[in-house]
Amino acid sequence: MTHQQQHTDAPADVTHRRGRKRKTDEERAAAIQERHPQAVAMLQDGATHQQTAQTCGISTATVSTIRRTLNIPTPNQRTGPKGARPAQTAAQRRLDDDIARLLTAGHTNEEIRHTLHVGGERVTRVLHERHIVLPAGRGKRTRAERATAVKRALAMLRDGATYRHIRTETGIDPNTISALRKQHAIPTPDRPPAPQARKRARTIAEVLALHTQPYGDGHARWTGPRSGHQDILCAQGRRLSARRTAFHAHHARAPIGNVTPSCTEPHCIAGPHLTDHTNRNQPTPDTDPLDALYESIFGSDQ
Repeated sequence: MTHQQQHTDAPADVTHRRGRKRKTDEERAAAIQERHPQAVAMLQDGATHQQTAQTCGISTATVSTIRRTLNIPTPNQRTGPKGARPAQTAAQRRLDDDIARLLTAGHTNEEIRHTLHVGGERVTRVLHERHIVLPAGRGKRTRAERATAVKRALAMLRDGATYRHIRTETGIDPNTISALRKQHAIPTPDRPPAPQARKRARTIAEVLALHTQPYGDGHARWTGPRSGHQDILCAQGRRLSARRTAFHAHHARAPIGNVTPSCTEPHCIAGPHLTDHTNRNQPTPDTDPLDALYESIFGSDQ
């Protein structure tokens, strides 16, 4: 007798190696109904796995086991046929109407994508759903027409025409034109690089104004780059301290020593609120330096 025959002929109440008796399907179903009566009732009423798990405080895997063990059918919760798209909004319908209008007028897919800022799949879907008949010249070319266009494209490539010119003349896409160039080993003509307008770099004052955001009672915060706890101002190829630059811009002089705010905002970079060593050690109009020194030594009660 083989091992498979021994396993098949074993009685249903055979015990495990650890001595525990294997439960029957009826016993497992009864145990689940006794342990999770609320979950069983919710599943029978059509609740989803997620709803049942959240209400009963169990996992969705346990809910799935309960449904499978008790053979509770899964309700058909689809609101429409399989694969059906949700209902379109009024704006989506208007956009599809615009796509259909441009297709009927003879515009290419690329022109429609750039004009309406939509994807090519949407243009193709509108074309097939509304059964739009493309005007003459927009349908598929015959083999002879294709051969004539390729021949014309090869001649233009050898004459040094650009891909854009070839595409306008023949209607062949740039990838196909590139493949034709490689297939026939047509060298790329030397063309001078197109002049590029050099973007003017912002000045230090412009960058300071750009990243300084006023708020509150005359305070200002730095919105530009930071390095650790320091605000960084990058302009004209230089990395400067935004706080020291703001001090210089307001006081019209370079700061001496550390620059700190005199207000209650620790990160304030408003020019009027910034002080350096000179400002902090400058006596107020109603205070005599000798009086301040005398009070620091003998006290104010002397």
